[in-house]
Amino acid sequence: MKRTKMARVSNRASPLMETLGGCAIAIAVTYGGYRVIETGATPGQFFSFIAAFLLAYEPAKRLARLNIELNSALVGVRIPFEVLDSPPSEPPDSNKPGLNARTARLAFDDVHFAYRGDEPVLRGMSFVAEPGKFTALVGPSGGGKSTVFNLILRFYDAKRGKVVIDEQDITLCSRQSCASTSHMSDRTYSCFRGTVRENIAFGKPGASARRDHRRRQSCLCA
Repeated sequence: MKRTKMARVSNRASPLMETLGGCAIAIAVTYGGYRVIETGATPGQFFSFIAAFLLAYEPAKRLARLNIELNSALVGVRIPFEVLDSPPSEPPDSNKPGLNARTARLAFDDVHFAYRGDEPVLRGMSFVAEPGKFTALVGPSGGGKSTVFNLILRFYDAKRGKVVIDEQDITLCSRQSCASTSHMSDRTYSCFRGTVRENIAFGKPGASARRDHRRRQSCLCA
């Protein structure tokens, strides 16, 4: 809405400045001609005045555009801060017990979900991802594969049914523990400046470089 308002003001400012500039030039020429004819001013003074006026016209237009550009930039800065300062959309659940993932057996039990009430995405989805095995979700774009990962990470909660990890309903566990237990590798990614190890350990700076071969996990691929 704010960007639309800024675009409307910007589109109106240029014609308005051109109109005002034309009116100002007409008034300046009329006044200068009057002074030459009636008060005895020299033609050189008249042309000097007109030249100075025309040279000041372009800087005046730039000042008008500067105000619009500054306000447009402030809108771009204000929006991220409004998002950062907005209250959490989900109630705090830090008082819930943490998720205790031992073998990481994942199960969807008759899960229903919709981003909008009248547009269901998942309808009675049930499957099991056994530990130590690969489970692949295959389907067209928009089929709900990313939604499954969003439910596992508890970015959203299922409308009906349960998402269970090691016989624990994840809605009864804290979101932080669910997010820290599950890991998601997206198809599109951004690397920060630094080493590959630093990028991998970005979310956990004190992570050890050792690999634990004893821990068996289930892997869900989209």
